[in-house]
Amino acid sequence: MDLYINTRLDAINYVLSCIGIAPVDSEDEFNLDVVQAGGFINKASRTIQGNKGRGYWFNREQNHKLAPDSITGNVLIPNNCLSVYRFDNLGNPAKIATRGRALYDTKTHGFDMRGLVNSDGTVHLMLITQLEFDDLPQTAKDAVAAQAGVMFARSVEMEINRVKVLAEEAQEAAWGLECEETTQSQSNAFKDSRSMAIFDFTAGGFNNTF
Repeated sequence: MDLYINTRLDAINYVLSCIGIAPVDSEDEFNLDVVQAGGFINKASRTIQGNKGRGYWFNREQNHKLAPDSITGNVLIPNNCLSVYRFDNLGNPAKIATRGRALYDTKTHGFDMRGLVNSDGTVHLMLITQLEFDDLPQTAKDAVAAQAGVMFARSVEMEINRVKVLAEEAQEAAWGLECEETTQSQSNAFKDSRSMAIFDFTAGGFNNTF
């Protein structure tokens, strides 16, 4: 499925077209329809990129090694992080949670990570990050825009048959993204047994625990 979406503005105009609104030349913060369309794009993007804690080949960032603060022991993760996975010295998945931007140890009920560092003095992590819309691969852009279009149409109570057509387009776009995920993963290191083992656990997103 090709929606010919390259930029965030393209996505906004697609979402607007889903409810019969003419395209715009810019993301005008004073245009309520544009603001709403942008909001649905943001929501759909976060949900799709998170992928229930799994992420995708394009936003799984492996081999992050973060050192605890020398005074507090805190480890802060980036603002755009959706989920976090920790690995021990042997490369096996290990429990971790987050509170806000800080890693949280559910066993000690604290933020001091100095007891969880690996032999090199750092905490080894894989992060699922949220990318800006324009940085997404084409299949992800299409999936986000299509899902946002459905959300917008439902919010304004569009005619049921129109919503059904949009939902089918969104499903097709989502399938395209999943197909590329499968193809990419065949040659991606995430497919090895060490990394795949993390899915025996619940995703460790913000304020979640394993």
